[in-house]
Amino acid sequence: MDEGRGAVPERSNLPKLGAAHLRLEELVAELQESTSATLLAADRFRLLLEAVLAVGTGLSLPDVLRKIVEGACRLADARYGALGVIGENDELSAFITVGVDDETRARIGDEPRGHGILGLLVRDPKPLMLRDLGKHPSSVGFPPNHPPMRSFLGVPVRARDAVFGNLYLCEKQGADEFTETDQELVSALAVAAGVAIENASLYAEQRRREEWLDAIAEINRELLAGAQIDDVLHDIGVRAGSIARADAVRVMLSCDDGLSLEIVATHGEHAAETTGMTIPIEGTAAGEAYTKGEIQLVRDASQDPRVFLPAIEPLHPGTVVYAPFSGADQTLGVLSVDNAKGGRAFDALDIEVIGGFARQAGLAIELARGRGDRERLRMLEDRERIGRNLHDTVIQRLFAVGMLLQAAVADHGDAVTDRISKAIDEIDATIKEIRTSIFVLATPRRSGLRAEILDVVHDYAERSSFEAHVVFDGPVDTAITGRVQRDLVATVREAVSNASRHALARRVDVSLAVADDVVLEVVDDGVGIREGEKRRSGLANLHARAAALGGSFDVTTTPGSGTILMWRVPLGAAGEEGARDG
Repeated sequence: MDEGRGAVPERSNLPKLGAAHLRLEELVAELQESTSATLLAADRFRLLLEAVLAVGTGLSLPDVLRKIVEGACRLADARYGALGVIGENDELSAFITVGVDDETRARIGDEPRGHGILGLLVRDPKPLMLRDLGKHPSSVGFPPNHPPMRSFLGVPVRARDAVFGNLYLCEKQGADEFTETDQELVSALAVAAGVAIENASLYAEQRRREEWLDAIAEINRELLAGAQIDDVLHDIGVRAGSIARADAVRVMLSCDDGLSLEIVATHGEHAAETTGMTIPIEGTAAGEAYTKGEIQLVRDASQDPRVFLPAIEPLHPGTVVYAPFSGADQTLGVLSVDNAKGGRAFDALDIEVIGGFARQAGLAIELARGRGDRERLRMLEDRERIGRNLHDTVIQRLFAVGMLLQAAVADHGDAVTDRISKAIDEIDATIKEIRTSIFVLATPRRSGLRAEILDVVHDYAERSSFEAHVVFDGPVDTAITGRVQRDLVATVREAVSNASRHALARRVDVSLAVADDVVLEVVDDGVGIREGEKRRSGLANLHARAAALGGSFDVTTTPGSGTILMWRVPLGAAGEEGARDG
């Protein structure tokens, strides 16, 4: 009996031991599940902390936005993620994506603007979680080539007490839908993201202001170093384009007539095609900026009637900002900053920086002009001395030579007489040129029609590097006034512009004579006008101006051998027009 006692347990105790073992297994399983859940929660909080730290260490706004999306995808185990930035009119102005490669994005096409579910979150910025976003009433479906997406989680991101944008997550990996925990974690990340976005925005704003100040400082250094006004104007255009992140920039200064603005410097693709064009002040957005001294924003240049299309069409612009160049006592002109149609729209910071830069640049332009005036005053004494010498010595000697030649005509045969007559004609032409030079040298204040034509021709000559030659004959300043004067200046500008921009001329001769008729002749040595081009709008305008005054306009050209433009109106028409205007 004793040998068997304790060796084999009683059969009645076996069920009890089995139940205890099962309970022990259940407790172990519960403990493992609890431990796994605790470890999982710890891992997810660690991911949240890493994501918050990642977005908090960036200062570049694009980098910060991408880190936010990447962190949200890791937190919620999402295959796809995006952050839509809310712009004007509650549309998405930017869309940063994760999980979709560049090739797929290119096949999808344009970025979303805020329709369907995305628009719902824009209009009602509250967390939204869907098992199948395609079944939601606001869903508008996906564009062609878009990856399939079902589960969805959207969370608003707030910055500066406003909704900056929304986080969008799709395709929960390993499950059919996102969980409440996913929503809580991503919402917590969105709070940190808002702070990071605000810091990055403040940093970007500060950097833009520093660029603005650096640009103005550099322009002022150029002025102090003696830079010419044309170089300063060009540099203003280049730096304005960089500061504003713009596709094209045009610098416009007021014309002497007070009725228009001239594009004197440009920067950007196709912008050079508008150089030298004039924009009327009345009825245009540029004119409003000039007269009111306030920034004018045009959201779509192709649709706004205030935009003077001939001077902007080559740029294919969308958004345009016109900012006045303000001097100490007056507005000097307008800075036009353009972005191509369909491109980036200018935001409030862009407009503020453009306006501030234009104000400072206006002072720089005024300083450059003032320095130029002082230099001209210092040169005036020498110019007058040279003019007197030309009149008292050179012209008198040429007259004496001409009289000697005329006296010798009768003593020689016909052949010699012809040669002497040609020499006398050359002397007369030389005297006319010297008189023009004397006028330029001896005029302390450039005014009148002569000065205006000289300014136009020399301005184009400096800009296009061609040799200019201008001759006047007759009472140009006193006989030509009113509408004829305005049309004549416009004709000179158009003719010289064509010679420099289209004909690629190396030399341009301008001759204006007043006798029975007012006759303008512009001769260039350019490539000529090809067959079929004589009807282009610029030449048609010149013909129309002459016809309106009872005159004529003729073009003589040989491809490859230059062009001769002859614009003629009766002197009586000039006198009558002058009387009416006077």
